[in-house]
Amino acid sequence: MAEEKKTQEQIAQELATKMSEQAEVTKTEQYLENNIIEFPYKEKTYRMRRPTIREKSIVNSSKILKMNELIKQGFSFQKQLIDQLKETQGIDVEAIDVKIARLANEIKKEQDRLAPEVNKQSREAIKQKIQELKNEQYLLIVQKADYLQPSIEAQLYEHTILQFASLLLEVKNEKNEWVKVFKNFDEFIDCTNETLVNVAIHYVNVLI
Repeated sequence: MAEEKKTQEQIAQELATKMSEQAEVTKTEQYLENNIIEFPYKEKTYRMRRPTIREKSIVNSSKILKMNELIKQGFSFQKQLIDQLKETQGIDVEAIDVKIARLANEIKKEQDRLAPEVNKQSREAIKQKIQELKNEQYLLIVQKADYLQPSIEAQLYEHTILQFASLLLEVKNEKNEWVKVFKNFDEFIDCTNETLVNVAIHYVNVLI
């Protein structure tokens, strides 16, 4: 059990480390105005905006094609996948949901304890407990997402977000004009700047 706990802590730390650079960028957001988020990154100014009706139509058409492709390839809808996981592998996704909800309640109780606590040592102990519960909850959320990643809904959601990110991310050029960062979807998918891609995805989720 000690080895399992250590492994979980290591996973949580690795996830936190991976997200740290992205967090540094996203917290530099300058403003959200007129459905546009503008932010600086590596001495350039970028922005993410809401899609036009035409862009929504383009992404929706792509989503329909993707769904038909996934069905032909034998992918399952989420409800079917949950049943399959339980029957064939003994993985109970609904039980994971129950654990996530229980941890959320425990976190809330600890936060309620923290608010009136004045003793510094006690406050630090409660904060540590809250962080441990959040780490455990986050691991379960990631685990559930991994189990459901092959579902048609998850695949379509990812496809839609990536499509919007590739279409809507813009950068200000030397002429002070806004231009698209990516010429097409393939260029976005092949981008090696993981931080910029992750920030673009983050802001799409904020705006869409």
